[in-house]
Amino acid sequence: MRKFMMLVASCAALLGSIAVEAQQKSVELSHVDARLKGGCPVANFAFTFQVGEDGVPGYLWRNTGRLGGWLEAAGRMDIKIAYDGKEYTIDEFENREVTRRFPFASVVAQRKGIKSQLTLETFAPLGVNDEHTSSLPALMMEFGLKNPTSRSEEFSIIITPCFDGEEWASDGDNKLKGTTLYLGCNTSAQWDGKRLSIPVKATKSAEQRVRLLLTSYDKEWISARSFASAEELYNYGMRNWDILRERTQQFAAAIPQTSDDELNAYLRWYMTAGISLTRLTADGKALTLGYCELNQRDSFWTSWLHLVLFRKLDWQMIEQSYKHISSEGKVPTCIYPVIERKDDLDINLFLLLRTARHYAFYNNTEQVRGEWASMQRVMDWVISRDFDGEGLPQQISFWGDWKDVNYVADRKYSPFVAMLYLAALEQMEYFANLFDDKAAAARYAEAYAKGYAKLNRPTSEGGLWNGRYYCQIWKDGSVKELLYQDQIVGVMYGVVPSERATSIIEELNKSNSSPYGIANSYPFLPEVRDPEAEYHNGGVWPWVCFMDAWARMRQGRTQEGISLIKKVAMADLVRSGDYVPNEHLNSLTGENLGFPIQGWNAALFGTVYFNLTHPEARFKIEK
Repeated sequence: MRKFMMLVASCAALLGSIAVEAQQKSVELSHVDARLKGGCPVANFAFTFQVGEDGVPGYLWRNTGRLGGWLEAAGRMDIKIAYDGKEYTIDEFENREVTRRFPFASVVAQRKGIKSQLTLETFAPLGVNDEHTSSLPALMMEFGLKNPTSRSEEFSIIITPCFDGEEWASDGDNKLKGTTLYLGCNTSAQWDGKRLSIPVKATKSAEQRVRLLLTSYDKEWISARSFASAEELYNYGMRNWDILRERTQQFAAAIPQTSDDELNAYLRWYMTAGISLTRLTADGKALTLGYCELNQRDSFWTSWLHLVLFRKLDWQMIEQSYKHISSEGKVPTCIYPVIERKDDLDINLFLLLRTARHYAFYNNTEQVRGEWASMQRVMDWVISRDFDGEGLPQQISFWGDWKDVNYVADRKYSPFVAMLYLAALEQMEYFANLFDDKAAAARYAEAYAKGYAKLNRPTSEGGLWNGRYYCQIWKDGSVKELLYQDQIVGVMYGVVPSERATSIIEELNKSNSSPYGIANSYPFLPEVRDPEAEYHNGGVWPWVCFMDAWARMRQGRTQEGISLIKKVAMADLVRSGDYVPNEHLNSLTGENLGFPIQGWNAALFGTVYFNLTHPEARFKIEK
């Protein structure tokens, strides 16, 4: 532990000056994908667009309707402004004010020798509780040229489409038809086979506005239910531009706002991933992607924003999940496509907790009643994993929970699963009483009492509490005093005594703290096989840190929680220069590692909404 603190201190001293500089200039890291660098603040369920520091859309990522895959890079548009015989990219305009604030990106730019001011606003349509609008594969760009002088200026906006596999042909005097894409503007233009030139004359009398719209078609997208081609969608978008913009503005206004601008900015970057990785298909499937499928674990943390902003969609995913459970009650590890690992425990528990939080927020009694028989099968399967009757479900293989590495193959009990188990039992007892199911209520109350006692007994007496925090127990009865941050879920759900919650937080601060957040585990162990300070050997996981911040806020340690969020976000988003939520960070160097655009990092939405902006809202049923 002392060695870890010395390493942390030395890294903090080494990186202190870099951290200050990073607020002004991003640090170059070789592994950052150029197609993501700068972040993706313009996104909906179909399109995600990279927008760099020049404020101009870069690479397009499409969330196809095909199951089993991630976002697909589709290419980009190059944009130039021609004036007086010369062509300029927007980043060659010396004076630029760029705003990248999901779901809009904008730039106001001026160049020496040009009197007119250039503006550009970009968005992809979104609507609160509006899956139709939020699934439109459309990028909407509005250029403006405002000339304050009496002398007119003539420009051309030059668009070069560089999208993979697209063959373009003119479709009138201002539109292009590609293989799957459609591109056009609301004024006359010329196509020379490679570039679309849009002439604009800026005068003092009125600001000149040009609307450029890019749409796409995929027969597997839900949008294919309403539109037969990218051209049809283009025509719809142009006709309804103002309506779609207003809906997107209303969506932006619904995003939680705190009094802290820095925190607000971080929330939007993390929230975007949850939007980008939501997929709706033409045949009625709905999923939030952690990676490429609906995984209850990943989707639970991703979908706090769906709970609040997409009520119908959130419940649809819950209903679909219950339809996939086995006869004995096991929830598949993933659906769409189905992946079954048979031994994971938290998958079942997350589905029950997701159901309970939806009910707590919306009081949808009849919908929950319709799933009650399935819910009992899901809960009873987990109870059945208490093979020796000691009170907690046992892990069979290393697939037991999210820490799926060989190191934990011989583990019997995990504090993370034990606490999720108690949280789910608590909610199930409530539902049993609500539905006047006395037998089920007694069964869940008894299971809760046994599990709570087992969890809280000292390790010397067969429990998981070592006097400072909860420990893992191996199948041979040995105690692994590896401090895992994820046990903070018990504090978040209020299933551990308050004094023990305080002790866990203090121990995490003492041993697992780093300049970039809280390491999920410490000490580092050679037998884990991951490099020290990475992945499941002491990496910083943003989603776990946001759960940690949530728990601290519930304990009245609000500023401490906010500080933790900012520490993680600065390393993950700003210092890396990619502004993309990554899977995990090296806890000694702060380097971004693992999968990019990690959807479950959108867990920050729940932390901010339920603790800072709407603390009166319920995310769990209180006894």
